[in-house]
Parts: sequence; C-alpha cells; structure tokens
Amino acid sequence: MASKNNHFVLPDSTPRSSKLTINIAGFHVHLYGVQELSAQQREDTTVLFHIHGRTRTYKDAEPVAHQLLYGMRERGDFNRGLVVATFDNRNHGDRTVSSYA
Repeated sequence: MASKNNHFVLPDSTPRSSKLTINIAGFHVHLYGVQELSAQQREDTTVLFHIHGRTRTYKDAEPVAHQLLYGMRERGDFNRGLVVATFDNRNHGDRTVSSYA
C-alpha cells in the first residue's frame, strides 16, 4: 500500500517487530526482529539489509521491515531466522552533514 507521496504505509493491523539499535563504525544500525528469534534460529540467521531511497531516512524503510517480518512469521515455522537491518545512508537522516550535498 502506498500513500500520495509513494511511501509505504504499514497497516495498523500489522504487528510491529522488536527494534534493536547498535553502533557499528560510528553510525546507528537498526535491527528488526532480533527478539523474536528462537534459540534454533539464533544459530542460523539471515540478515537482510533494506536501505531507504534517495532523500529518505531509515524511518522510511522501517515499515517495510515490519511488514516483511510479519509476512514471514505468518507463512509458518522456519528453521532459519530473519532479521532486517536498516541505517541512514551517508548525509541522510541522523547522518546529515549538509542539506546541499
């Protein structure tokens, strides 16, 4: 589902996954779905990096992460875990240095 400005709009009925923010090399990486992993899934987990588009921030990628993880959980029991990672690209969001760049 998209709004007038082509942002994905997460339905209110979609449960939100857990969010864990870690610092890697001086910038924040946001991990979704870590707390939902079973002990078995923690041993074999895929990390999907979902990066926002031009002029956007990680917050624009966040609804897609929630919807993707919800869809995977609805499909059934998986042996492998899935975590979605997002971050602000250089000079976007929290990493903005110049609005002219």
